[in-house]
Amino acid sequence: MCIVWLGYYHGGYDWNNPTLVFNYHPVFLVLGMIFCFGNAMLIYRVFYMCPKLPLKAIHGVLMILSLLFSVVGLKAAFDSHSIRGIPDMYSIHSWVGLVTVILFAIQWVIGLITFLVPSIPMRVRAKVLPLHVYMGLFLFACALVAVVSGVTESNLFSSLP
Repeated sequence: MCIVWLGYYHGGYDWNNPTLVFNYHPVFLVLGMIFCFGNAMLIYRVFYMCPKLPLKAIHGVLMILSLLFSVVGLKAAFDSHSIRGIPDMYSIHSWVGLVTVILFAIQWVIGLITFLVPSIPMRVRAKVLPLHVYMGLFLFACALVAVVSGVTESNLFSSLP
């Protein structure tokens, strides 16, 4: 829906067109922070009866994709603002979004180290897991707030004369 909204109603996508570079921002961040991140969280709940190692691999791939898509989406926003002379970090949306992606990246690194480094003791993993799950849910909620505030901000700016 986001791809069609920006592609059809907002002129499409073009890395070389200063007004269309920004359209990549919502697409890549929704793809990363909502679609990939959401599915990465659900993988353990939906397929709880499956072996843990393949689930961990799928979770890891989705989380890597989430981080990569998010970085590309942020780059599109900063590039678009830079090209058009618009200040960065001027709204609640931009602050909530950036802090969410930064905390997501920190969570990603901590999860990678804690759950993939073989020398980390199981008792440490067991203590970190509830916090990891809670922070994942909290960050997903923050991502949803960023999306809703971004769509609201977009609608407010587009309705101005």
